[in-house]
Amino acid sequence: MVLGFQHEILEEVSKDDTMVVLATGLGLQKVLAHLIRMYASTKLVLVLNTTQEEELNVIENIRNDDEENIVPVIVNSETPASRRTSLYTKCGCLFIRSRILTIDLLTNRIPPNSVGGLIIYSA
Repeated sequence: MVLGFQHEILEEVSKDDTMVVLATGLGLQKVLAHLIRMYASTKLVLVLNTTQEEELNVIENIRNDDEENIVPVIVNSETPASRRTSLYTKCGCLFIRSRILTIDLLTNRIPPNSVGGLIIYSA
């Protein structure tokens, strides 16, 4: 469940391309979890600049609240290129390192038009 101001943020984000700036303690991870739920069922959503702790907190938040089980996948240096290529062809959410994304874009493992959303956390 989101608070009133968080609900307003989610409504505004769904209308246009948007940048959201939240101070510490205002529920950024809750807003992120709801954004992922809003878009990852029909699009590929990439999330950059998260720490492992933030990723695990958001995933736990989604698991607790989501009946559809749209659980993000963490893509890091241990994820083989063949697995990443497979993940890029599906809808869902990937927490991905910017270095890996750059390499995969430059080597055509990920077609840019397959990305439906890009969330830069802690920009």
